[in-house]
Amino acid sequence: MKRVKVDTKTIIRWGIALILLIPLIFTIHKHWVNVRDTLMSADWYRVILGTILLAAAQPILVLIAHANLKHLGFNLPFMRIFYVYFVSLAAKYLPGGVWGFPGRVVAYQTIGVKGSAPFISLIREEAVLFISAALVGLAGLLDGLRIADWVRTAIAIGTLVCITLMFLVQFPGTWRALGKIKYFKTLGFSEVQVQENGNYRWLLSSLLLGLLFWTLIGVGFRAMALGVSSLVSDMSMLQAIGVFALAWCAGYVIVIAPAGIGIRESVLSALLANYLPVAQALSIALMARLWWSVGEAGFIVLSMLKVSASGFQTNKG
Repeated sequence: MKRVKVDTKTIIRWGIALILLIPLIFTIHKHWVNVRDTLMSADWYRVILGTILLAAAQPILVLIAHANLKHLGFNLPFMRIFYVYFVSLAAKYLPGGVWGFPGRVVAYQTIGVKGSAPFISLIREEAVLFISAALVGLAGLLDGLRIADWVRTAIAIGTLVCITLMFLVQFPGTWRALGKIKYFKTLGFSEVQVQENGNYRWLLSSLLLGLLFWTLIGVGFRAMALGVSSLVSDMSMLQAIGVFALAWCAGYVIVIAPAGIGIRESVLSALLANYLPVAQALSIALMARLWWSVGEAGFIVLSMLKVSASGFQTNKG
């Protein structure tokens, strides 16, 4: 009889992920009757509208990746990047969502992105996505979002740190310095083996695309949330957009939680509870998880079917 090898690290990650879910599960249990009634009375037309807007925003992620790779000297067809990008997103639903990152690096390598370029592009893409989300969240704060002062300070500091790191990774010297560290050498950071054209116009365009992405996401979130509770209308558009962006940032930095599950819902419901009854805030947070998963699932499944049929290395667009 074949013995199944148990991965201790995987068990630990799953254990931590489950522990992180305990407060959320307890709160849902406490308010379950009201949460159930709220979800049962949801306006599904608004929820579907919000999902359509969410889906419409997804290709913008690929536009950001395309701009990064093109600047690094790899002008690949948009659809080739599209398929491998969304296939790599499937890995983030595993414990330790960080595994989606090396998955994208491998995906880029298999379509011909060489040297250190896959690592550089990945970090730049994620930095742009996080910074644009943080900026949208800050816009919500400036618009009067109800939030504790210490949270405002933490968000401001985090945003400044990310912006600093973002600019550091724009320079080849940063990657050469990393290449001297033994650990990073094992990951392929030996030297910047890509063409740098010295033009940073791509950075501005990437940030603008990131802001557009989160704006569309936020508009879709507000439409979905209005389908769950009409009280969301008390929030301005900027506040609603900022609430989800901040919750996403919180889920993003806790990499142990698969796709930020539990963390995003806890932060989102806590922020919404300043405007809505707890049960309605929880209902929106739970619906938001379904909304987000459905919105990107179609692209992931389509891409996996395409890749399984033709392979990463196909030259077809």
